[in-house]
Amino acid sequence: MDAEIYLVRHGETEWNTQGRFQGCLDSPLTQHGREQARRFGLLLAQTLNGHREVAMHVSPLGRARVRPQKSFRNTLP
Repeated sequence: MDAEIYLVRHGETEWNTQGRFQGCLDSPLTQHGREQARRFGLLLAQTLNGHREVAMHVSPLGRARVRPQKSFRNTLP
């Protein structure tokens, strides 16, 4: 059984634009960060192209959870 692993970083955050270190604190995505999440979702949907067995491991921080939520909306059953 072959497995593919995709590592994805969260989109741009408000603190990224200010050069602030976030660590385990949370900062909301910017408009650009939300657009990055949207584009990633489209790319992921094309890449998976109907694969049903997908496992995601996601940080509990909001900046990391926006991307998977947007990415998997309308892509998996």
